[in-house]
Amino acid sequence: MTPLFRKLLGLNWPLVFTMFGLLIFGVFSIESAARHLTIPSSSSLSPGDYYANKQKMWILVGSVVFFATALIDYRWFRWLAIPMWLSGLVLAVATKGVYEFNIGGLSFQPGQIALAAGVLMLAWLLQDLPRLFRLIPRVGWVGDEPFIKIGIIGIVTGISFLVIMKIGDM
Repeated sequence: MTPLFRKLLGLNWPLVFTMFGLLIFGVFSIESAARHLTIPSSSSLSPGDYYANKQKMWILVGSVVFFATALIDYRWFRWLAIPMWLSGLVLAVATKGVYEFNIGGLSFQPGQIALAAGVLMLAWLLQDLPRLFRLIPRVGWVGDEPFIKIGIIGIVTGISFLVIMKIGDM
């Protein structure tokens, strides 16, 4: 049995099926709720179908990302934390004033990438900070360790927060 197949068998399949059931329910809800909205004049679909198709496209993209990340060993993600966080911040700053970025027919908000990468960065810091803390010099007073950890985490979240506030993507 291949390692990939073993990982597929190890997924929580009731949770995956529940997730896809909720996604299908969401498509029907969006189609029903969007019937009265307007759509771009270039589309020949009804408004409900237009927005439901957009949701289906994002479900497909999200499913590929979900299974790709579920099959990758989580320890590899910590090596991606800093590059993803920095590239998310750079992308958010570079597209300042443009709240949606279009690549190949997919539109996304760069601020959301910066926020998701910030969460990944925080997870990496919370996991590896005790190991990295040995590299930080002692200040000399008792109890300085938690304050330094909170300070580092505060800096990471503060930078992400300030970038998102600056571009106005709320």
